[in-house]
Amino acid sequence: MSRKLLAAFGASCSAIAILIAPTASAQDTAGGADFSYTFLEASFLHRMDGLDTQLIDGGLPSNVLAGDGNGFFLRGSVEVQEGVFVFAEYEREESDYDISAAFGGETVSGDFDVRSQSARFGLGYFWSASNNTDVYFQGGLSVAEFKAGTGTVIGETSGTSIPIDFADESQSGVSGLAEIGLRTRFSDAIEFDAAVNYQGARKLELADADSLKLSGEIGARAAVRFLATDAFSIGAEFQKGTSDRLLVSVRARF
Repeated sequence: MSRKLLAAFGASCSAIAILIAPTASAQDTAGGADFSYTFLEASFLHRMDGLDTQLIDGGLPSNVLAGDGNGFFLRGSVEVQEGVFVFAEYEREESDYDISAAFGGETVSGDFDVRSQSARFGLGYFWSASNNTDVYFQGGLSVAEFKAGTGTVIGETSGTSIPIDFADESQSGVSGLAEIGLRTRFSDAIEFDAAVNYQGARKLELADADSLKLSGEIGARAAVRFLATDAFSIGAEFQKGTSDRLLVSVRARF
């Protein structure tokens, strides 16, 4: 699955690289504030704690908490004609997941590692809502893979250590994604970007007491970007979901 993910992202990037050269001189004709939809972007991402799922199994609750995690995010986009762009994204992340459950009259808790990666690609449309604001919509497909590492839970009273049943379990899936948002300029150097989105196979949660599954998620994001030059910018983004993420990025536009 990992090779398929990288191959899909590599093929998308190759197509973007081919498209950049002939389209770079024709950018921003549809956007009122000279927004570029042809760019390459790289980000560092940090995941914060957030409740991913709660499972009631036999009347007893089990909780999975997505703990702190770090990773990276890559994105490429090309405006292929006025008001239309294609995009490709790849992200990889490693996180610590905490789990707690109650059974047999005792509460147990522990943690396990999760490594995830996903490739996304699709098509988008944008149009000028005012002299300094664009509205956009994008949709496509996502290929995601989550792999749980080994872990144990420990009884709070007895101190008994129990291996987590779904250690080394891998989950993957192909799903759709959609996002609608807006980009606006507060000045020549400051851009704001906000959107709401949905993606299937976005988060890992408990299927039952012994296994995991992937599920969809509705989220939102907001970003501020400082345009250091016409071709280079830096940004900060907050993504809101069942667990929140912060991203710091650099972008080169063409």
